[in-house]
Amino acid sequence: MRSLILEEIQRGERDPLPTDIAQRARESKKAIEDRYGPENLGPWDDWTWGYVNGKLAALWRVLGSEWDFLDT
Repeated sequence: MRSLILEEIQRGERDPLPTDIAQRARESKKAIEDRYGPENLGPWDDWTWGYVNGKLAALWRVLGSEWDFLDT
């Protein structure tokens, strides 16, 4: 479950998730944090996201995709 969704629920901007979905989301989030470590999951700033997207765009170009195809 994205932390942004949780923050919106806490501020009252979004309806709470059904209990079963919220539980599965928490379990999935914990599994990802256990696998990669919470320090490697962000949040990242705009510069870092641009850097990551630039790398992805270069990989897509090397693999033969059109250069201006922005679906990375």
